[in-house]
Amino acid sequence: MNEITVPVPGIDGATAWGRLCVPDHPRGVQVLVHGATYTHEYWSPYAERAHGAGWATLALDRPGHGRSTPLRSDQPSAPMLATLLAGLITDLRGEFARVALAGHSSGAAAVLYFAQHHPGVVDALVLTGMTHVLSRDEIAFPEHMHPAREEERFASLDGGWITTVPGTRGVFYPPGELPQWEEPAKSTVCAAETAENEAMWATPLTVPCPPVLMLAGSDDRLFHRARGTEAALLAFERDYFPAGTEIAVRLVPDAGHSLAESESATNALLEWLGA
Repeated sequence: MNEITVPVPGIDGATAWGRLCVPDHPRGVQVLVHGATYTHEYWSPYAERAHGAGWATLALDRPGHGRSTPLRSDQPSAPMLATLLAGLITDLRGEFARVALAGHSSGAAAVLYFAQHHPGVVDALVLTGMTHVLSRDEIAFPEHMHPAREEERFASLDGGWITTVPGTRGVFYPPGELPQWEEPAKSTVCAAETAENEAMWATPLTVPCPPVLMLAGSDDRLFHRARGTEAALLAFERDYFPAGTEIAVRLVPDAGHSLAESESATNALLEWLGA
């Protein structure tokens, strides 16, 4: 495991932190982008399995999150992250023959923004815990959010950073399945990121797109459109990608919004990538 840091575009001295794990003779590398109120640690269970299947992984802490340099809540943005990813992936191309970009939830929205503004850079897109929506009403974003600085561990943050109220993260899982690590490991999100996410959740891509996998829990309580059949979801999703885009949809039975520890989700993702 190697720790890496990359400069944050537009902010002198700020860096984003990532964990790079490379097996012997890797098939390629997967760049993993976490969602709102998570850090790179969200991907840890998956990254371990991917490593065993011969994939290198780079789990990134988005600018202002986790081990990356703290930022004001008005600083993180979709263009900032997209520019950072473009430079990072260009560097990875020198070492790996194949690059897949995966995002979870709001991280999937960031991946879509990247794909729209940096076409032709990656070989595959993976969108987990996200489906496109027709309106804001189709996203049941947790109502139990509050200013993060109300909690001691986030006391140094400004009032624009928010997080889930303690004891409410069960919304990301089927009833009774909340892992013990969820509350201690939670992070934050800022209003600017949330607004950009909502825009990308409802915006079609208009540029050439690599093959896409959409992976959602059948019992996702945040994205209502995950409820249904794979065929119905695939038919809906085709309108959000250019004609001819190779799209695969997988609904994970009995899974919620968070798929980090789902063996079925991991197997589906690795199978689709050809592991």
